Amino acid sequence: MAKATTTQKYQDLLSQSQTEKDQQELQFRVEEGKHQLSADLLATKRSLASANKNLLRVKGAYPFSSQNVVDAQIKVEELQDAIKRLEALQTELF
Repeated sequence: MAKATTTQKYQDLLSQSQTEKDQQELQFRVEEGKHQLSADLLATKRSLASANKNLLRVKGAYPFSSQNVVDAQIKVEELQDAIKRLEALQTELF
């Protein structure tokens, strides 16, 4: 739901200080960063789900390849680590 906008007269808009204008721009940039981090986290979680499916697939593949299993396990671990780092970054910055 969109927030209600306040009506400002043209004179008021012209008389806004540069600091006020900069503060508004800063808030938009912070929101954009927050949303980008959330999107990155979601994409990484989706990749983790896919990597887990792949791990199960290679574990049951014939002929069996221990190298493929190890590679799939490493990918899962990397994505789990990335999620932890993104969540920590989210807590730290936002």
